[in-house]
Amino acid sequence: MYYYLTGGIQVDGTGKNSKGNHLLSYILTFENWKEIVSKLFYEESKYELGNNGQEYLLGIVYKKKDPILYAKWNMRAMSYWNDNALHKHIKDFEMILNGSIDKNEELKRQIYDDAMYAEDRVDRTNNRKMYIDISGMKEDKSKVTFNVYNNGGGKERTKALSEEIGVSRFDISEAVSGK
Repeated sequence: MYYYLTGGIQVDGTGKNSKGNHLLSYILTFENWKEIVSKLFYEESKYELGNNGQEYLLGIVYKKKDPILYAKWNMRAMSYWNDNALHKHIKDFEMILNGSIDKNEELKRQIYDDAMYAEDRVDRTNNRKMYIDISGMKEDKSKVTFNVYNNGGGKERTKALSEEIGVSRFDISEAVSGK
């Protein structure tokens, strides 16, 4: 989890950072991680031919050496992640790494976890409603509802259309107002 959450850990032989990378953070937990990386990746130098005929190094690109072996390791990493439900512990580890635990955030995280993963459907639904309320996801209905006919000029336009073409069925103001 440390490698997954900590930025700035460049994994030699991959050109990538371990933060947010399930595969690399998993591989780094092995003592022989360099050997594993060398079986999965290889480096390729990219050159450009200059005007004077001399080659200049543009950069190094890391590519997958063995796509099948790469896929197997990736499946192992994801399986380990899912089998141990590590996604549930991300916030806990972040708080440990940051050295602070906010009780409100901890409660909010627990409600989220219950909303997403509770086995009882009723508990899951109730916690989802609660999480929507406390996270600010609930929209004010007055902002969502807008009556185009009454507030958006529809009333005036249908009346003008009715008068212009001389057909009264386009004037629906009486039907809408309930008269």
